[in-house]
Amino acid sequence: MPRSALPVDPHASLWHLLGAALRHWRADVRAMDLRELAELAIVDHSHLAKWERGDRPAPKDAVARIDKALTARGQLIALREVIGELERLRTVVAQGDKQGDTVVSEDAMDKTRRILLQGLSVLGIATASQSQALETIRKGLEGALPIDAYRDRSAEEWHEISVEYDLSYLSIPPWTLLPDLAADMVALQQIIQTERDASTRRALYGAGARLAATMAGVTNSLGRARESRHWWRTARHAADSFGDRDLRVLVRGSEAISGLYQGRPLQLLLDRSEEAISLAGGTPSSGLAAARAGRAQVLARLGRVDDAEDELRTLNDTFSRLPADATRESPSLFTWPVHKLHHTESYVLTCTGRLGGAEDAQDRAMAAYPVSMVRSRAQVDLHRAECLVQAGDVADGVEHARRVVDVLPHEHRTRLVLAMAESVAQAVPLSEAKRPAVVEYRELLALPAPSKGDR
Repeated sequence: MPRSALPVDPHASLWHLLGAALRHWRADVRAMDLRELAELAIVDHSHLAKWERGDRPAPKDAVARIDKALTARGQLIALREVIGELERLRTVVAQGDKQGDTVVSEDAMDKTRRILLQGLSVLGIATASQSQALETIRKGLEGALPIDAYRDRSAEEWHEISVEYDLSYLSIPPWTLLPDLAADMVALQQIIQTERDASTRRALYGAGARLAATMAGVTNSLGRARESRHWWRTARHAADSFGDRDLRVLVRGSEAISGLYQGRPLQLLLDRSEEAISLAGGTPSSGLAAARAGRAQVLARLGRVDDAEDELRTLNDTFSRLPADATRESPSLFTWPVHKLHHTESYVLTCTGRLGGAEDAQDRAMAAYPVSMVRSRAQVDLHRAECLVQAGDVADGVEHARRVVDVLPHEHRTRLVLAMAESVAQAVPLSEAKRPAVVEYRELLALPAPSKGDR
């Protein structure tokens, strides 16, 4: 009887990560044993076993042959390139530490970024390898965040990079944004770790917080809730290390809103929004508006209708006192234009069954949203569909929701949009659940048939 394979932990080291990917493709995807793959790839089976266990680095040429034998479409080659470059940089940085100087040049970092970008692009969105690679990157940034003192011009450049990603997040498909963002996260991690000046290092934490928050939003949009939670934690740590109150408030407020689409415990999200409100100390800011919006939405989900509507009134007051730069029209996590206010009103009033007010809020939100923000507009349109169902127009509401999902380009059908589409299905009374249109709609969303315990 063949021995069962020894376990390999993809988080133990970078080479263990590659080993786990090799074993996954061989055993799980292609159902090959070691000797069969070794023969096809022209490698020694004992060496292959060591590469899979992470005991020894797998050479590039061998990985290329293995990738071809497994028909992995370049994914294993790409992962080997990413890991090889990270290991090379680790060696260079270690040598620099021993000599007491920084030896990673700007050209070297640019080369690293390009290699990582190319590698992560090839890996694809759905692979276990990329998920593990992203977790390695996140932990690397998390480990580079001890607190020190303040600012520098290179931090200004990284701030601009973080703003560019933020402005792209709500309009560009998340899987298009992800590889570039991941590569820049690695580059920033390396710069923070090798920066000797304490004030420069601390200033970089602000850019790290913004990039981590954007990554949290991107992974949430892709339905990767666990990764998103980890990135929010890193964003909080980076913002706290940077020390800017408004950024600390904004990260926490944004996390509370994001968590509504991940199925996170509502009490935890309420605590997070209230923590942000406490940190703000009453000073109007985008972060305080986000925290108020998150609290209103969580209260609505908890069925605390009066409290939710009180919070909406407080949010409107906060919005009226925001500075002009906070309310400028922008597809950003870090500003609070009027369409976010109306979106929040639409969500809360839909959730609490205030249908007349919800319809007015939906009209205002759709008028305020730029045409380019197709995902946000689709969410509001799905609020409208849910209101139709709540009003008893089940057929019209479900048909409206189906059209919204059908016309939305596939690359924009993110977790946030699909969560609202599912909410429409959940609003259908059990007595109407067997309508053909309802059954077809649930099948479109791949939802199971409802049971008596659902409502």
